Amino acid sequence: MNELTLNQVQYEEKEMLKKLIKKLDNNNIEYYVWGGTLLGAIRHQGFIPWDDDIDVALPRKEYNKLVELIKNGLILEDNDLEFVGFEVGKNDYPFLKIINKNIKIQDKMGWDKYLWIDIFPLDGIPDNPKKFFRKLRKKLKIYNLFRYAHNNFYTPNKIKRMLMILVKRFNYNKQIQKYINYCSKFLLKDTKYFSDCLWNGGTNKIYETKEFHTALYNFEDLKVKSFKNYDNILTIIYGDYMQLPPEEKRYSHNFKAWKVNNNEKNT
Repeated sequence: MNELTLNQVQYEEKEMLKKLIKKLDNNNIEYYVWGGTLLGAIRHQGFIPWDDDIDVALPRKEYNKLVELIKNGLILEDNDLEFVGFEVGKNDYPFLKIINKNIKIQDKMGWDKYLWIDIFPLDGIPDNPKKFFRKLRKKLKIYNLFRYAHNNFYTPNKIKRMLMILVKRFNYNKQIQKYINYCSKFLLKDTKYFSDCLWNGGTNKIYETKEFHTALYNFEDLKVKSFKNYDNILTIIYGDYMQLPPEEKRYSHNFKAWKVNNNEKNT
């Protein structure tokens, strides 16, 4: 096994992003690079030097369009890349990922098997966000409990272990759908605020829906779309985002990645 370096991982992810953008553009699906990927585009014109993943976000209407295209086999896939996620019948993530089946990974949690790009929906948030997020955090805890139980996640906490044994008797898929339904109950066109609440439900970070205007940015050798008013978005997420964090706070997934042959792809 020849482990890929961080630079090699970033190159492979960039090539995945290039293919993903082509698929989205060919189907007139609006997207925004998101989180650390947007920060990298603005601050570094590419990857944050220590980052090892890519995030893309779609307004819920565009996200649902993508889901339906995938489910009906109307979006072109290839031998290397595959869309996975609960809503397309593959995996238990409540959002989409596009994975590279030629590159396996190993991380400390064991959730992912292949190199990936996350594709998050952006959902409307009501005018009383505190109440919404308070209830969302409770639902997130329940979802995580089911997820850990379903995936046989080990915890040294005896009470949690007992709860995990108990919840295995209940329908896990129903809990995933309940979580998705709660996050997506408010339409963007009817709300003043939005968030990526499916993934960051506990953070209470909200943004104004008036920010949904795109601009092009440099990301390595690509041109990528994201929010025209990126300053508001990045300030909410990171604060003083142009200031480099101290080395001890430069986080990454820190996984091992390697290329596989055809015989290894489905093992």
